[in-house]
Order: sequence, then structure tokens, then C-alpha cells
Amino acid sequence: MRIGVVDIGTHTSRLALFEAAARDAQLPAPFAEFNFITRLGEGLSASGALSESAMSRTLEALAIFKSECDAARADVVAAIGTAALRSAANSGDFIARALDAGISIKAISGEEEGALSFAGVAAGYGAPPARLLVIDVGGGSTEFTFGAEGERAAGVSLDIGAVSLKERHIESDPATPRERESIRRRAAAEIEARVLPISYPDAVCAGVAGCVTTLAMMDLGLKKYDAAKVHGHELTAEGARRQADRLFALDIEGRRAVPGMEPMRADVIHAGAELVCAAMETLGVRAMRVSETDIRHGLALRELRRAGFYK
Repeated sequence: MRIGVVDIGTHTSRLALFEAAARDAQLPAPFAEFNFITRLGEGLSASGALSESAMSRTLEALAIFKSECDAARADVVAAIGTAALRSAANSGDFIARALDAGISIKAISGEEEGALSFAGVAAGYGAPPARLLVIDVGGGSTEFTFGAEGERAAGVSLDIGAVSLKERHIESDPATPRERESIRRRAAAEIEARVLPISYPDAVCAGVAGCVTTLAMMDLGLKKYDAAKVHGHELTAEGARRQADRLFALDIEGRRAVPGMEPMRADVIHAGAELVCAAMETLGVRAMRVSETDIRHGLALRELRRAGFYK
């Protein structure tokens, strides 16, 4: 069975194609992946709606995804939308246009988003740790999901992400110390109020999504992004803070020049880095295991189980 999973985020749209056989003991790695920075949530913090240009960019990516799924003869295509589609006043218009293009999208809750990310990370471990915290740092929201023995137990979705924090708190380039501190305070306050009460002090921490993987790439000193090296990297709190300091010292052109940096991530990566640091410091996380298995893998696993696989 072949399945295509589409993740439409506030900043990035992604497709992963999986093939599973009844004899497989666990979810296989995707045989093809396609990622585009489409910035669906650009300007959403100020306007409350998706802009026409943002929708057009994302629909162009969806047309490519539809073509790739057709070429791969995918039996099932499952598509989800996260923070931007949860909050935009005109998300229904976008979903209708996507359906006209052949992609049926479900806008999922923050809780479901966290649960799928947790499932994807847990599957990547093989034998998950006894207690696990998964932090999914997105463009418009961040999910904190706790579980035991590979099963989700509790989770919180916060309406803070790299894009939303940048748009709400940073106007200068480079950002001023006051702007940076406002991000740290906002993130720390929300995490302390809503995440700490459900936290497992002894949980192993895993981090997913573009901000985390970019920090890992920088921490490793890679000249270009290498998923095989990033996956499983132990990003310490000190390492994350060091890379955040580096990013905040640069203007946007300097951030674009960081080896391996996606040019369209350069205007929000520093805000996302400060969010990662605030999360680790507030929760007392000394290191997080960076994971390339994420919400896409969790969604694929759920759909394949519905089809009778991996019972």
C-alpha cells in the first residue's frame, strides 16, 4: 500500500510518500519527500486572514504534491493543516480551493497535531524511552506532548511559533535586545503556566520541525543540510543558546549566509531559536534529541493502521 501524507504548516508545506507491506514490522522510511516554504501564515498575526499571495503559493505546492501522488500511484492521500488553518478567518476558502485542486485537507486541532507528532517521533525510536516529551516548534504554534512507553498521556498546544513571534515582537533588523527579551518572556510565561503543570521531570526530550533541525545543523557545523546527520543529534541547552546568540547578532542577509540556511527561513529562524531556548530553559531540559520522524510519520502510521497495518 502506498500513502501520501501532506502537512500544510504556517511556514512550510511538505509531502512524504510511504510504501508499506503486510510483512513490515514497523513504519518504513518515506521513499520520496518534497518540502516547500510557502508561508501560508504570512501576515496572519496582523490581519487574521490568509493573504491571496500566501494561498497562491501554497496551492502551487499542493498542485505539485497532487502530481507526485498520482505519479506514485498512492492508494491514499491524507492532508492536514495546522495553526494557520486553525486560526484564519478565511481558512474555509483555502480548503475549498485545495479541494478543487484535488487535495482534501482537514484542519486539525493543536491537541491532535501534538499527538501525531508524538506518534511519529515514538515510531522513530523503535523502542521509545519510558517517558518522552516531544516539542514541535512550528510557525504558528508549538506543541508539548508527554507520554509513557510510546503512548501519549498529555499535551498542550501554545499559539506561539517562529512566524507569529517574529511578526508580533520583532520590527528591527538585527533585532534589538529588548525585542529578543520580549520573545523570551512571552514564551517562558506561557510554558510555565500551561506546560510545567503537566510535565514529567525525568522525561527524555525530542524536538521536531524546521527551527529545531536548523539549530541542529548549525550546532553540527554542517555546510549543507544532511538529514541523516541531523536525525538523532543531541542538541544541548547550551548549544541552542549559542546558536540563538549567533542568529540574533546577524541581520537577515547574515542569517541567509549561514551555511545550509534555507533563504526563506532566515527572517524567522532567530525568533524560533529563542523559543526553543525558552522551552528548554523553562522546562529544565538539558538536551533534546532532534528527530526527522515527525507529524508526517505519525499521520502515515494512523492511516496505515486504519487500513489494517501495524495492529
